[in-house]
Amino acid sequence: MILINLLNFSAHLKKPLDVYMSNYPKVKILRGIEREGLIKARMRGTVAAKASILTFLDSHIECAPGWLEPLIDRVARNKSNVATPIIDVINEDTFGIWYSASKDTQVGGFSWNLEFKWHLVPQADKQKQNNSAEPVRSPTMAGGLFTIDKSYFQYLGMYDPEFDIW
Repeated sequence: MILINLLNFSAHLKKPLDVYMSNYPKVKILRGIEREGLIKARMRGTVAAKASILTFLDSHIECAPGWLEPLIDRVARNKSNVATPIIDVINEDTFGIWYSASKDTQVGGFSWNLEFKWHLVPQADKQKQNNSAEPVRSPTMAGGLFTIDKSYFQYLGMYDPEFDIW
């Protein structure tokens, strides 16, 4: 099931969106009464979701064919895996895609100034892998796109409901 969270004040979207999305029976549109922010909307979507595995995508994410299956596979193999795809870059001048290989995977971390940074996978972790597409340990992840087991997400406490921004 795909959940789309919209606010009631988006009146111009209501009927046209309902008609368009009626072609996609797995999509359920949730409409809030008031603005609640990204985190509360995602938590409401989590509670409403019927699937055992959830995927969160920010609105600026563009997905290529075949992007979802590997994420679901990693979570289905181990419900404590949180799967994030490799993030390819779109060139701002040419709109060409700069693809990354799984061997170039980086993990999120922080500088000494507590600024988020991408870091190479530690060599000790690479040596534990049979291939570069296997899950790796990471202290952080990109929050705008990930796949997670619903029960594990709820076990972790989902998001802090007091978060207003990322």
